Amino acid sequence: LSGTGADGKPIEPVAFQTLQSHLPKVSGWEMDEPEGERMNMPVPFSQVETTYKKGEARIEAKIVDTGFAQLLVAPWSMMLASGYSRESSSGYEKATTVSGNPAIEKWNKSSRNGELDVLVGKRFMVTIEGHDIDAMKQLQDFASNFNFGAIAAAK
Repeated sequence: LSGTGADGKPIEPVAFQTLQSHLPKVSGWEMDEPEGERMNMPVPFSQVETTYKKGEARIEAKIVDTGFAQLLVAPWSMMLASGYSRESSSGYEKATTVSGNPAIEKWNKSSRNGELDVLVGKRFMVTIEGHDIDAMKQLQDFASNFNFGAIAAAK
């Protein structure tokens, strides 16, 4: 169930304090105090999340270290496959890439909510969820503040 490294040993998720250092300060957005946790059951994982505010708009950002646990990555893997897309009267979701990482982009035009789910280094899930935002572009611009290379290399 839990992820293993190349040597077959279980992967220890990085400390949530480490993940927290990868939450960017974003110009014009006010950032709440991040909350983090690390669990060892049913699979080891750690995560950190916070909310950014600007006027009415709110963006929730979360970084999860899955430790390569398939249990945590599996629900995403089909949607992350390139070419996936779904459209409805209220919006769309589609596979995309963010800074070269596979991602899922979801937009609901009636509620003006959007979400970017990025799989970094096949291990870290970065979720950026926007509420009362103008357009998906606002989330994509926000995502560009994250250093995905540094997240992938987190230890």
